[in-house]
Amino acid sequence: MNKEYNLFLLLIKRFTIDSINTLIFTNNLNYITEIYSSLVLKDLKLNKELYEHIYDFGIKKHIHYSSVNDYFKNNQINKNIIIENIYNNNISNVLYNTLIIDNKDYNITIQIIENNIKNINTTIIINKYNNQYNFEYKNWHICNEFKDTNIIILKYNNPVYFINNKDKLYYFYELMYYLDKFFIKHNINYFAIKSSCLGCIRNKSHIIFCDKIHICIDIKKKDIFNIDYDYFNNLNTLIKYDENNIYINLNDAIIKIHFYSNNNNYDFIINNEKTIYSNEVNNTLYYNYGPIRIKTLNQPISYLKRIYGNDVFTILKHNNFIIYNPKFLYDCYYNQWSSYTSDYWKEKQLDHLYKIYSCLKLNNIKCWIDCGTLLGAARNRFICLFDDDTDIGVFYKDLEKIYKILHNNNIKLYTKLNFINNISFDEFYNLKISYNKKENINYNFYTKNDLNCEFRGYQEYNNTYISLKDKNVSDAHQINNLLEKRAVDKNFFDNLESIKLGKYIFDCPSNYKIYLESTARYGINSILGNPIRDCKPGNIVLYDDFL
Repeated sequence: MNKEYNLFLLLIKRFTIDSINTLIFTNNLNYITEIYSSLVLKDLKLNKELYEHIYDFGIKKHIHYSSVNDYFKNNQINKNIIIENIYNNNISNVLYNTLIIDNKDYNITIQIIENNIKNINTTIIINKYNNQYNFEYKNWHICNEFKDTNIIILKYNNPVYFINNKDKLYYFYELMYYLDKFFIKHNINYFAIKSSCLGCIRNKSHIIFCDKIHICIDIKKKDIFNIDYDYFNNLNTLIKYDENNIYINLNDAIIKIHFYSNNNNYDFIINNEKTIYSNEVNNTLYYNYGPIRIKTLNQPISYLKRIYGNDVFTILKHNNFIIYNPKFLYDCYYNQWSSYTSDYWKEKQLDHLYKIYSCLKLNNIKCWIDCGTLLGAARNRFICLFDDDTDIGVFYKDLEKIYKILHNNNIKLYTKLNFINNISFDEFYNLKISYNKKENINYNFYTKNDLNCEFRGYQEYNNTYISLKDKNVSDAHQINNLLEKRAVDKNFFDNLESIKLGKYIFDCPSNYKIYLESTARYGINSILGNPIRDCKPGNIVLYDDFL
């Protein structure tokens, strides 16, 4: 199979991983099955699909394909995924995250776009077969990374999406982390309500458009904020009171404390808010909330539908505008803490990587992208789904010079997340097992790094190159002979070639496909195969190659 065909397959995988509803025009069964493979892709550490929580809301994923061939007689081959041929059917009322067009005829392709673009809300992928295409659709932008190919990627980015609270996001989490500890200290039960409850259940994070976190406790416990005033005073917070609520402010991130009274231990009555029923609260549970965990209702779905409507789990309403993009709707567009971080953050990682790489090249240092970063470039020109850092290969003898160059140019290998207080994420990071089968934060975030680039320093060993880092990793994980297992032929690094990653061109090992699919790296079919969380060089899974 040719290179462009494989790239189209891999781009289908990359973009439909984040898709709930997909529409494809093709007569190629492989493209349809690749979508299905993406929708059922699992985080193997958790043994869960990436958006598995949507099934709790009664939502199913859909693949609608338009083809003269009826490939699937049974439309529902998976209880949560419906595959249907809509050839010659009217689908004008269906909304899709992703549109894929595989058609050699320019006019037919344009007609497909014109007929469907009002129903597409995230990504369009086009196999354009050497024709010149000019697109001018409001808020749709062409990805320049693929201009040298016969593939066009269009992304929908409405400016409304980016009028939000991303600059305060980590202060929200920091403040909520300490509030949870405060309630534990005083043995006070609490639960998130309103948009914060919805964030726990639907987004697994703070909803980026919300300017407050809403927490509710028993009105009998209200005085605890006066009794233990020093707790929050020592955290550089401001506390304000009004007749019904308390507001805690950390660098403009605000938590609003609501108070309930019980009606004969049945209903939870909250001033100026919808009543919550006892069966909805029951025994409150901890839920993922970005990189931390907080409490909300045991049975929240009926409550959330009551205050936000029956479509609360299928649309995100913001300032009279509706958002369908799954990364906003079911996750966080700025997610950098989970195993599958967002494209937004990966693009920042790429910029950081290139800043370091270009500085070294300007100073005549031989370097190349390596390991998982190279694997992402070979797959789909992007950072791998489960990667939380970037990798540059260099020669060990140059490392001292490299560090001086970076220091003289005021460039750091990593940047740190900015927190007001000395927050610790120890309880949310688990090296080998998940926490109550819930998502773990990745290692990079655990160490409070924002952007992180790592060097692999190589030196000669028996006509191969080895990295001394692998000796440390071997000892830490008690894996015998890892240093030798990860040794690679000298030709890979002695003669470099180039590869595209994002919008940049990098040097990389020669014959990089052979290099990546060797037993010293990721093994056969690692480029075309599914991403595997925590798969490391040597084709083994280590729960963070952290040394």
